[in-house]
Amino acid sequence: MEEVFRTIQIIIIVQSALFVTYLALSGRYRTFANQVLCLFLVVLSSHMGINLVGPSWQGPNLASLGIALGFCYGPVMYLYTRSLSLENASFRRADLAHAGPPILAFLVFEILPVSIFVFAFGILASIAVYGLFSWRLITRFHAALKNTRTDFDHLKLTWLKRLLGVQCAILVLNAASSSLAMSGQIQASQAAELLVFVGLASLVNLFLFHGLQYPMLFDGVSADELGLSTTPLPGQDPSLRAVMTRIEDHLAGSQVYLRPGLTVKSLGRQIRTNPVLVSQAINACAERNFSDYVNGLRVKHAIGLLTSKDHAHESVLDIMLASGFNTKSNFNRAFKQETGSTPLAYRKAASGTPAPETDR
Repeated sequence: MEEVFRTIQIIIIVQSALFVTYLALSGRYRTFANQVLCLFLVVLSSHMGINLVGPSWQGPNLASLGIALGFCYGPVMYLYTRSLSLENASFRRADLAHAGPPILAFLVFEILPVSIFVFAFGILASIAVYGLFSWRLITRFHAALKNTRTDFDHLKLTWLKRLLGVQCAILVLNAASSSLAMSGQIQASQAAELLVFVGLASLVNLFLFHGLQYPMLFDGVSADELGLSTTPLPGQDPSLRAVMTRIEDHLAGSQVYLRPGLTVKSLGRQIRTNPVLVSQAINACAERNFSDYVNGLRVKHAIGLLTSKDHAHESVLDIMLASGFNTKSNFNRAFKQETGSTPLAYRKAASGTPAPETDR
């Protein structure tokens, strides 16, 4: 079993080194998100390296360094979440505070006779707390997307939430392995430890697959956008009603909502109004968030095309694109939200005869 553990750890180290080298040589290292991703890989591979050489190491005790690295996982995960979700995210001087717990853990282990299980609990608590912060940030990010963008399926960080869950599962398994070893159940402890290492290897690959697939041209949401609420605002302030009138007049005259990629920022520029006011006006007066409001207009346009004899020869996909949608999932979800039906079913019901095309 020890040989299996060593093999998996070596694979993790080699994979991490290869991907860090790739990011550095390809130029993709310049983005803050990929810099943090490299930091995560360095921390993980260094931890695996300490596990490998620790038993035979003749120099200074490496256990304290391994513990310090354990306290780095939570902060690095939070920084990675922030780098993907916030506009112009970068390393800030305040982020130096995240180095406090790892340094403190290193010094305490070197100076005081504290049980290693106390540190293990501390690492678990650290990752859990930072995981909650990351989860909250992703939730606010999703809310901001609904208030600022109409096509955001490919921008959602749902995959990162899943990876946070995987990381928590690995921590639980690691804690279980230690507990089983303390109680003398060696085989069960080794089985749990094997799952930990397999999970870590999978985590590396999942992070790289999803992280490198994330749209490189997306700059994240701003601090103002992150603070927007998706809950309709009560009442209709006269100033917001005036902004809403300008929005309605502009959209009706220009039909700019038929352009894919419309955002609250671009709409604000077009009517020369602060984007935050645009979002608040729609929220208060239309009682919908920006995404639902614009997609509702698009669906009305699509309904007109679907029920028009002049467009009977066009496929649902053609009508989807002509209505401003650029993904089928977003089109179907918005259409069903407005009508309770899929676009193809709606066309069939409107014509009264089965349509020869498929819903594509």
